[in-house]
Amino acid sequence: METTKRRTTVYIDGFNAYNGMKAAGLRNCRWLDWVAYVSGLVGDDVLTVRYFTAVVNSPLDARERQSHYLRALRANGGLDIIEGSFMARSMKCPDCGHSWKRPKEQFTDVNIAIAMTHDAREGSLDRAMLISGDSDLVPAVRYVQDLGIEVVNVAPPRRKGDELASACDGLLHMDDVAMRKAQLPNPVMESFRGGRKQRPLHAPEGWT
Repeated sequence: METTKRRTTVYIDGFNAYNGMKAAGLRNCRWLDWVAYVSGLVGDDVLTVRYFTAVVNSPLDARERQSHYLRALRANGGLDIIEGSFMARSMKCPDCGHSWKRPKEQFTDVNIAIAMTHDAREGSLDRAMLISGDSDLVPAVRYVQDLGIEVVNVAPPRRKGDELASACDGLLHMDDVAMRKAQLPNPVMESFRGGRKQRPLHAPEGWT
């Protein structure tokens, strides 16, 4: 008897996952091929992958590494990239009165929530996998569940959120062994000049 495949959409909180890898010391996992990694999680499901991030403005070396990685993901293909932004937030030390500006990620959780609820209302998925530890996504998870969609939380390293995990129908943890097996080619070949030429995109130093 033929088994109907589930339609699974994966929603990736890019900075949440990146900062989790950084906190866990998994620098050599950062050249991650997200399509290959999540394919190992969902098996034979019909897969859609959406990667959400915010564009770094500074420091310059961080901006260049992020831009390089996003270019590699686009060149490798198989996923949608949805970009938010950073906004300067005023901070002040309560002891000495010193003030400074701190960049704060904007819109990523909102963009994920909008995409999840839209996809669920359109009936384009049977299961959602949410790679994040951000509890701000709990209302979107509950809304999607009310429409009959299963939601599985995949917690990045050092980023498990108890409230988000409890709201979801299942919990997985990103595994460093699986991540190391699912790295992008090094280099990724990027087409340019209308696809007539290609150039190599190498992983930043220490990322593999």
